Amino acid sequence: MMGAKDREREVEGVATPPEAGCRKTRALVLLRYLSPVFVAAVLLILGFFHNVFASQGGHELGVSLLPLWANSIKAARTYLLEGDAVAGGKAFYGMILLCACTVAVLFLVSLLSSIFTLYVLWRVMRARAENDSKGEREAKILFRAFLPNRAWLFVTNLLVLPLALFPEIFSFVCGRFLAASRGQAMYIRFNVTAVAVSLLLLALLVAAVLERRFSRDLGLDLFFVDEENGDAEGEVEAE
Repeated sequence: MMGAKDREREVEGVATPPEAGCRKTRALVLLRYLSPVFVAAVLLILGFFHNVFASQGGHELGVSLLPLWANSIKAARTYLLEGDAVAGGKAFYGMILLCACTVAVLFLVSLLSSIFTLYVLWRVMRARAENDSKGEREAKILFRAFLPNRAWLFVTNLLVLPLALFPEIFSFVCGRFLAASRGQAMYIRFNVTAVAVSLLLLALLVAAVLERRFSRDLGLDLFFVDEENGDAEGEVEAE
């Protein structure tokens, strides 16, 4: 005859695997939405190290991404405001300044959208914990007003990549403009930061694909609004 403790162990043994699976699934969803901020942080950290290997005039160089970006803006600003008008000089520094500002804006857009996504996810989780279907619905509608589908969200995640590739952009601009003036352009041989960021974004894509399968079961699908709770429209996603 089975005692009370044995029955408790049996019930716990049956209940534990689903709970464990639920925790793992929730961790996957959180990982997917935390990853873009982590990628941005990795880029900023690696950007201070000399891990971009280049060559100029036959000499090997070790370049830091962020100091290169900052010095490019400083040099372009100084030349455009104070420098003498040299043939092609304004066009060169103007292009450098345009590229540097563009990659910075794209990075900020990506980072802010990732932080906004985490904020909406926090609101949804809090609303579900409080059984507040109206608050959950409002948070998801707000989110979809700025990021209407998963493809759009992932594209914003990718916007950190141009900053990681700024040394290549700088090299391309230098090669194009300095060739005419017989200047020595810088050629990028290997960009560790760009490779690391690209691999992390690839892992993020895998996590996004997996997250799509499980997030709705947990009620954490930010692109799904429950029609049964009085919502006007269900999920609209790009395949």
